[in-house]
Amino acid sequence: GKSHVSGIAGGDESVFLSLRQIFPMLEGWVAVWSEEDHAGPIIKCLATTHLTDYREARYKIAQSILLVNVSGGLPENALIDAGLYGVPCIGTAALDAQRELWPELIAETESDATSLARELFTNVARLRRLAGKARVTCRATYAPDEEESAASLRRLHAAKRAVVN
Repeated sequence: GKSHVSGIAGGDESVFLSLRQIFPMLEGWVAVWSEEDHAGPIIKCLATTHLTDYREARYKIAQSILLVNVSGGLPENALIDAGLYGVPCIGTAALDAQRELWPELIAETESDATSLARELFTNVARLRRLAGKARVTCRATYAPDEEESAASLRRLHAAKRAVVN
């Protein structure tokens, strides 16, 4: 089947590795905000994405089906984008956006995050339901600039295509 793609905050690589043992097709990307920030293991199936601004993560987030942010390495703005794009996030209650958008997906430990992710990957209806609910809440609570976000996604997509060709 189609491989699941997950976005992982730097520091949450072990959650990804646990999930890979259950779902060998799992692919992912890890958000790295600075060189010194990245002491984590280099994992073959986890592409490192160097970011200086949360907007640069939009294209990756939009292509993901799940984010893991137990470490809190993904900023609030990235979670708001995920809410808008319908990508659920499992993460720490330390971030307002996590509590607002996915209260059911709060996890403070790697094992809790792993079991929640496993449950979502095996229950797509629940994943979609949580994504839909978060999108409504996101629009109501944060009123993100959807035009700006769409324009930003188009630019990132065009830039990515230019690199490939």
